[in-house]
Amino acid sequence: MKKIAVKKIRSIFINFSYLFLILFISVQAMGQLAAPIAAPQVASVAASNTSSPADLFIKKVMLMSINSTINPATFNYLKVGTERAQKEGFDLLLIKINTPGGLVSTTKEILSLFGESNLPVAVWVTPEGASATSAGAIIASGAHLLFMSRGTNIGAATPVTLSGDLGEDDGENKQDNKQENKKENRKELGYINKENKETKETKETKETKDNIFPSSEQIKKLPGSGGGDLKKKAVNDLVALVKSLSVARGRNGDLFAEMISKASSFEAEVALKKGLINGICSDFSDFFRQISGKEILIKGKRHRLVVNESIPPQVVEQEMDLGQKILDIFANPSLAYILFILGAALIYLEFQSPGGFVAGSIGAMCLLLAGIAFQVLPLNFGSLGLIVLAFVFFLLETYVTSYGILTVAGLVALTFGSLFLYRSENSFLEFNSGLVFSKSWSIPPNVILVIVLLDFQDNCLQIRVAKKETKKEW
Repeated sequence: MKKIAVKKIRSIFINFSYLFLILFISVQAMGQLAAPIAAPQVASVAASNTSSPADLFIKKVMLMSINSTINPATFNYLKVGTERAQKEGFDLLLIKINTPGGLVSTTKEILSLFGESNLPVAVWVTPEGASATSAGAIIASGAHLLFMSRGTNIGAATPVTLSGDLGEDDGENKQDNKQENKKENRKELGYINKENKETKETKETKETKDNIFPSSEQIKKLPGSGGGDLKKKAVNDLVALVKSLSVARGRNGDLFAEMISKASSFEAEVALKKGLINGICSDFSDFFRQISGKEILIKGKRHRLVVNESIPPQVVEQEMDLGQKILDIFANPSLAYILFILGAALIYLEFQSPGGFVAGSIGAMCLLLAGIAFQVLPLNFGSLGLIVLAFVFFLLETYVTSYGILTVAGLVALTFGSLFLYRSENSFLEFNSGLVFSKSWSIPPNVILVIVLLDFQDNCLQIRVAKKETKKEW
């Protein structure tokens, strides 16, 4: 009976693995074919000048901090804070930022979040030594107010891939220009180019070789095969987005566009002189003093910020919860790619030597985490899949001798899935993380108890069979 049960579980597990791989690949393909996220609409400044600004008193400020890359965890953190600020009656969203960059798709989602917010959003590049680089500069362009601390910089927002190959064409063009300049200088100085004295035979042989075996440079020059068109498309899209947002916020749109097209970077003092930021501040009192009297546009309506100097605004900090911190770690693109490769390798190992279930189970968990990190799977669906997978691990532990590996994997999957769950888009649900840990850690003793009872039952059956055999012998 035990062998039959193991065979059934093995067939079910293999079918589940095949279905999971097909679902993962199909969802990833659909994500690549999906249309890009639309940029938030911005009202025209000219139309807004016709109405007088309404006073917006700043009494309660929501403070959020970004000190890592821009990833899905960052967007979830900002979205949860924005929803809480709107529900609890905050007057201003203040975001401290210090980031080296991140995902373009997540950056566009954050800009859309700013555009949909009914509250003013202020970005502050701080502390000294911090920078809003790449995606951070693009996010800063969409804020209603932008401030920097002394000793910080902003810019260098040219999009690149994980391997950095979007900039290869620029390097090749620079090398070609250098070679052309060298040739022109040689001609001006009267030198004879020896390369032009090649015989017709050597030229013909080179042409035939090039026709038979085209070089990588010739392949890149073919239409649609090089990376130049891809880079131009990405750069032009971001340039138009950043320029429109910065102009709508009353800042220098041309220099924000140069941050993307020319990878320009500006320190705080230069950024203030050229109209890239609204001011330089060192602490909260200086910040509130400078924003008082500023006029901004929120969904096409003009507002004048008013701060009472005698009663400073209340600043409430919104920190990342444990689930967001763990998601921030796994959302690192390099770590997500490692999880994907590791999961695929473990599932391949399970198919090569089936029956153990340990490699395939851990591989499925790695693929689920990679799918969440790549934004292929929605966060709630991915976390629900981790919870279901955890109970599959617990079930397999009762039939497979894994020396507790499946139980530990199930415990990790259940904990992560529970912490990632309830990140819905239309509601803000919060529960105590202690409840998650208490329920998760109470399951392994029950699993161990079930295993002990099954072993005890098997031993009892073996004793009965042994007694019957001894009676027959007598």
